[in-house]
Amino acid sequence: MEQWTKKVISNTCKEMIVRPAGEKLKEIPGLHKTIAHRQQKLLDYDAYRRKQDAEKNPESEQSLKIATKLESAHSKVNSVTNEVITACATIENGKTKLFLDGFASLVACQTMINLRSAQKLEPYLPMLPQAAPALCMICSKTNEENLRNVAADTKK
Repeated sequence: MEQWTKKVISNTCKEMIVRPAGEKLKEIPGLHKTIAHRQQKLLDYDAYRRKQDAEKNPESEQSLKIATKLESAHSKVNSVTNEVITACATIENGKTKLFLDGFASLVACQTMINLRSAQKLEPYLPMLPQAAPALCMICSKTNEENLRNVAADTKK
């Protein structure tokens, strides 16, 4: 296979498979940061909840301040939790498209490799008469399958 064909196929694989997968992986550290942020907010919430539980006089000014902070912390935990859920859903949703796009690109590259190899090897077939039985069998079986498919299509 020509060097330029190898280079084109290699670049196509990098551009269509490797780069998108790398970009998807870059999303994960951002998710880790959001999860760590959520854990910190959860610690804050738990601290205010413990303070509120320890408060002797639920009607005191200090107790009301703690209750306000507890509500605010609860709201922040919910907000960051929603961010984590959204980020996970985005990564999950993109995974199927990434896989299908990568697989389709891989099939296209492999098809091109096989086509170019066949074009390069075909002139050598007359020098290899031993290949004739295998080629005849392949052609025969391929034609039989094609005829079955045509017959099945006409019945529909």
